[in-house]
Amino acid sequence: MTTDCLHSDNTYRYLNSKRDCDQCAMKPTCYPNGTSRRIPRDPNEAAWDVASELMEMDDYRRSRLKRKRIEALFGKAK
Repeated sequence: MTTDCLHSDNTYRYLNSKRDCDQCAMKPTCYPNGTSRRIPRDPNEAAWDVASELMEMDDYRRSRLKRKRIEALFGKAK
């Protein structure tokens, strides 16, 4: 996979070669009507992936419940 530079809309665009796509077992489901594929990807997407994984943890869920209770108390006090 090769990458283009950062574009004005703050995304990278990855461009696969036809040879890479033809060898891939997922091509029929991923991109059936073309010879190669361009994939836009935000530079911060890796950080979003990490944050999503953290949100699935039990500690995060407990913290979220505690924050809701505290925010509700401040809302009532206001």
